Amino acid sequence: MKFKAKITTELAECIGLWLAEGDKKTEREITFTNNCIPLVELFGFTIQKQFENYPINPRIYVYSAKTKFSC
Repeated sequence: MKFKAKITTELAECIGLWLAEGDKKTEREITFTNNCIPLVELFGFTIQKQFENYPINPRIYVYSAKTKFSC
């Protein structure tokens, strides 16, 4: 699949956040783990916008029943 993206400030921020995760285990998957709701929302919105013309299957995993979040 060829993918062409316009590099925006939001996309650059998301790429930096994703690289900071240091994920070396996944294949054909973008994993973002963070408990800061504004960052999660920015990441999700930006990724969905970039891949809006491609068949993606986004998933959200919740690891805790606690509702306490921090930023």
